[in-house]
Amino acid sequence: NLDEALLELLKKECQRTLRHDISSNQRAVFKLLAAAENAKHSLSTQQTTNVYIESLHEGMDFQWTLTRGKFEGVCLPIFKSCLEPLQGVYKSTGLTQDDIQKVILVGGTCKVPILQTLLQEHFPSSEILSSIPPDHVVAMGAAIQGGYYADYNNELTTVPESIPCVSKNVFIRCSNCENPISVPLVPRHIPIPYNKSITLYLKPEKLSTYVLLKLLENDSTNEEKIIAQIEVPLSLVSQGPNDTLRLSVELIWSMEPSVRVIVKDACSEWRTEITILINEQ
Repeated sequence: NLDEALLELLKKECQRTLRHDISSNQRAVFKLLAAAENAKHSLSTQQTTNVYIESLHEGMDFQWTLTRGKFEGVCLPIFKSCLEPLQGVYKSTGLTQDDIQKVILVGGTCKVPILQTLLQEHFPSSEILSSIPPDHVVAMGAAIQGGYYADYNNELTTVPESIPCVSKNVFIRCSNCENPISVPLVPRHIPIPYNKSITLYLKPEKLSTYVLLKLLENDSTNEEKIIAQIEVPLSLVSQGPNDTLRLSVELIWSMEPSVRVIVKDACSEWRTEITILINEQ
C-alpha cells in the first residue's frame, strides 16, 4: 500500500524533526495519512511537494519537502510486486510479453511515472494507453457501455460477465468513384453492441450506371478483406450539383453475430439493406 509506505516515511521524519514518536497519537497519524495521500497525487505530476501539517503533535507544526526520488525509492518494492501476478497470467494463458499489443492504465496509482516506466520496460513492444486519466477509465468505460446497452436494451436478456468486442477495423469504400477514399465505420476493439451513421458524398466515374460500395475489414497487419458489396443504381437515386451523390450509411452491430448495413439516398426514398453474418467478432 503506497499510502502506508509514505505514512511510515513521514513518521520517521516526524521523529527526526520533532523529536517525538507520534505513533500513539491517533489524531496525528490520521493527519499524516491524509498528507501522504495528497503527496502521492502531487508527485505524480511534480518533482517535489511540500508536506505541511499545522499543530500535528502537542502544538508543533510539521513541514517537510518530499521529492519524487525519495517517494519512488521507498515505494519501488511495491511497484515491482504489482508485476508479479503477470507471471501467473503468462503461465495460465500461454502468452508472452511480446504477445501483448496494448496495455490500458486503470486506477489512480497508474499515474505514478515510475510505475508507467516499469510497465514500459516489462512490455517493450506494447503501446501503453494513458490518453484518458487512469482514475477515470472505469467510470468512462461503464458510461459508454451503459449507453450502448441503453440503445439496445431490447436485445439483452441477461447482463454479460464479459464485454464482446470487434476484432477488426471495418470501413467502407466506393470503388468506382473519382478520388475513392476509405471511410472508417467501426474501430477495432470497440465493444458491441455498436452503431454508426455516416454521410458519403460521392462522385461516380463517367459512364457509370451504379456506385459500388465495398465494406472491408483489416486487422493489425492491415491486410484488407471484402466482407460485403452494395450496388447503388444511379437511375434510382438523386444526383446533386456536379453529379454528386449524398448517401447515408448506417451500420448496426448487434449482440448477435450479425451486422446490418442500411444505405439510403438522402434526397429520395431509395434505400437498401443487407445483413452480414459474422463468424468471429
